[in-house]
Amino acid sequence: MQPTRLEPEEVHVCEVQEIHLYSQAEYENPYTEGDCWIELEGPNFSKRVYGFWDGITEDSCL
Repeated sequence: MQPTRLEPEEVHVCEVQEIHLYSQAEYENPYTEGDCWIELEGPNFSKRVYGFWDGITEDSCL
């Protein structure tokens, strides 16, 4: 899996970023069975922030 990177001009401090995630796998309970996080990096800063996936697949969005 390739990481997705935003360009500096696309990101603003203290601005909410919504990321859409889709899975080809199926889970009985995606909220507890799937792992989801983003790694934030900047000058003198590195942090992993955990989130959740609600189970929507790309096919269910069509």
